[in-house]
Amino acid sequence: EIEIISTFLPKQLSEEETKKICVETIKSTKASSVKDMGKVMGMASKQLSGQADGKVIAAKVKQLLA
Repeated sequence: EIEIISTFLPKQLSEEETKKICVETIKSTKASSVKDMGKVMGMASKQLSGQADGKVIAAKVKQLLA
């Protein structure tokens, strides 16, 4: 059943692809510190919706802004 259901789900992005999009989002929002994380997370979450887990996105953004 899991195999059948997984064929209908969107493809999950790799960690490297997620990082690339997070970097682009940080540049486009001109974020410079962890204080800007909310702004970055809003845009990144919309862009990566269904393709990456929110916890993974948050961890990448926090790592990149630290």
